[in-house]
Amino acid sequence: RDPQRIAQSLHNMAIAKDGLGEPASALKHLHEALELRQGLGDVRGVEETRSVIAGVTTGTGRYGEALGIYEALLRARRERRDLEGVASTLDGMGQVLERQGHYAEALASYAESLELRRRLKLGPQISYTLTNMGEVLRLLGNYDQAREHYRESLALSRAMGDKATTSTTLTNLGLLVEDLGDDEKALEHYTESAAIAEEIGAVSTLLHALGNVGVLQMKRGDHDKALESHNRVLALSRESGDKAGEIATLSNIGHAHVWRGDAERAAAAFEEALKLVEDAPHRDVSVRLFTNLALLELLREDPAKAVDWVDRALVEVADLSTGLAEGEGAVARDAHSGLFDIAYRAALRAGDSAALLRFLEQGRAGSLRESIGSRAALEAVSISKRGLAALNAARQTTREALIAYKRARRARGGFAALRQARAAWNAARAEVGRVARDIEREQKRAAAITLAIPDDLAAIQGYLAPGEALVYYALTAAEGVALVVRRSGSRAVALPKSVTIQAAAEALLAGERSVDVAQLPALRALVIEPLGLDEDVTRVLVSPMGILGYVPFALLLPKREVAYAPSGTTHGLLKQDASLRGEQVFALGDPDYGTTVNRRALAVRAGGVARLAALPATKQEVEAVGDVRRLGAEATETALDVALGKRERWRAVHFACHGLANAEHPLLSALAVTADHENDGFLTALEIMQMKIPSDLVVMSACETGKGRIYKTEGVLGLTRSFMFAGSPRVLCSLWKVDDEATRALMIKFYELWNPKEGKGPGAAAALKQAQAFIRGHDKWKHPYFWAAWVLWGLPD
Repeated sequence: RDPQRIAQSLHNMAIAKDGLGEPASALKHLHEALELRQGLGDVRGVEETRSVIAGVTTGTGRYGEALGIYEALLRARRERRDLEGVASTLDGMGQVLERQGHYAEALASYAESLELRRRLKLGPQISYTLTNMGEVLRLLGNYDQAREHYRESLALSRAMGDKATTSTTLTNLGLLVEDLGDDEKALEHYTESAAIAEEIGAVSTLLHALGNVGVLQMKRGDHDKALESHNRVLALSRESGDKAGEIATLSNIGHAHVWRGDAERAAAAFEEALKLVEDAPHRDVSVRLFTNLALLELLREDPAKAVDWVDRALVEVADLSTGLAEGEGAVARDAHSGLFDIAYRAALRAGDSAALLRFLEQGRAGSLRESIGSRAALEAVSISKRGLAALNAARQTTREALIAYKRARRARGGFAALRQARAAWNAARAEVGRVARDIEREQKRAAAITLAIPDDLAAIQGYLAPGEALVYYALTAAEGVALVVRRSGSRAVALPKSVTIQAAAEALLAGERSVDVAQLPALRALVIEPLGLDEDVTRVLVSPMGILGYVPFALLLPKREVAYAPSGTTHGLLKQDASLRGEQVFALGDPDYGTTVNRRALAVRAGGVARLAALPATKQEVEAVGDVRRLGAEATETALDVALGKRERWRAVHFACHGLANAEHPLLSALAVTADHENDGFLTALEIMQMKIPSDLVVMSACETGKGRIYKTEGVLGLTRSFMFAGSPRVLCSLWKVDDEATRALMIKFYELWNPKEGKGPGAAAALKQAQAFIRGHDKWKHPYFWAAWVLWGLPD
């Protein structure tokens, strides 16, 4: 027996099995082949099999695992200088990143692959990568650039007679023109793609193109033609053994019958799909089917049954997102935002507050809930030396790429050279984000984190005091939804249309001084008055969604204390630290931004800005509030590390500095302090998550520290959550660029109230409310711009 031939046979068999929709069987054969090739010392064979394993794993929706395989493979191929293999791996990574929603990083991965393939003159592969890049550009809304990539790919693939890539590109071009509203042209591209795919026997591409034809026909209201297209796809799926395609198509057929008003035929199609779903190789197919079933029951006006289907779907979604990095988990849940949309509507129509809370809790703050619930395990896991080395190397590459980009701008060497330098800089920045996520996933795997089940309604009610109300907000595709939870009961509330709420919130936040006070009555009427809060509610805990996470609810609820809660379950987890009380305030401020190290680091972090302005008022602020102070040249990350190690628990850790929000990569949002030889002067959200910061409160007296990246279901990711994870149950932060002098006065007043030298002061929410009233009492600071930006996340007491 020839082990080499056996390994190759197993490898080929696995590819066939995956093509038949049997990824579990494919992976079994691949791992057998891998073991044989490792025993033979067949380096290229091992890499080839690992590459296929990564591709099959991607198809099953286990993106974090697939990305890890690709990253290890990329390192190995770079070391061997296998440029063709590197390009192939970069393309695979790009596909995973694209499915995760990390479009900028996917684009950077494809761009590097394209550069290598052009250098190696790999014609068919160049065309393939151009198509992949075009798809990401389309998803980013860069339609002109996407069209350019598709057209170049088409010209190249047609010239080479590469019908497979031609067919795929035509399908993607159809999606592009459909996005732009040209349904006729889209139908033309899909039809040509399907004809070519059928000619060459490219079943997968044929199914995709025909499926798009059916969806487009549905969109145009031609349900009968849509059913014809979907029935043809169904027959082909069955013929090719594509179980996932069969389930998805039956689901589409059911959906078409729903909109034809034929509920019985819709139910029959869904029932047929259900018989196959237990053996479905892809969980996301199951999620789509259960989502359609929930929609069917909602349209049948049986919201209770819709709730049941939502519950089944959410089991799959939770399993798909567990153990991922913070942003990855949010993206995984956002991929199924339509399910959550139906979930909220179904629970509201069923009058089922318990179900509505369950759906809200499963959607938001999932990664934070998972992390805080396993904090002890994570604290015991340190970042690997390999991870730190990779992160430092990526940052150094970013610095060098930025310098090269600046030189290219000064040299005026032409657009092509400038574009190449900028692409290299973007790729380097994307690499920093990739390494950061890799570290976070590695930690979670090492800590053996498991699924953190959200608390139920009764448990969350038990966390609330008699005068408190926890208010969840959700914005569905149609109406807004709110859930008011009190110790004594709960109530689901239908709000006006989501688009109306969105527009009112945007109008409020569009003022020249960050808020347009004239818009307050309109937004209050939309999101506060329908709640019908009793007069005995003295404190409101707001769990917002979308843009509402950036709204200062203190302006909408002027007579009540306000705090923000990521979710009810995380509120309960944070309350575990409620009885702890630290001593003294550690305050760090007035950083020295003029050092060479700071300027270089800032260029990397802040996109080329040459300098941060000094903040002289922060010196007085730190001197007034801090018991232990670090100012100027001493206001470093190193000083923070030393201070944190000297006390078991602090009363507060206070930062008075600049803040840099990063909406694309929220874990790279940072507080800008003084750089030294040990640290770059930018304390990032990722670094904070690796620290232990035992403190009753963290105050980020800096601009826009409450911002980050907004996810549809998860909420806002950024610095605030990182400090909660690191050990602080309360975080005071800002929603916009703040005034230096007014901030100093507000912070001094807040600490006088909350942390008096003698006795005990009011809770954090009450102290913030009173401090804001104090600032508002000064004529020059009366406008909400000067005081309303400050919000409290976490425990209010």
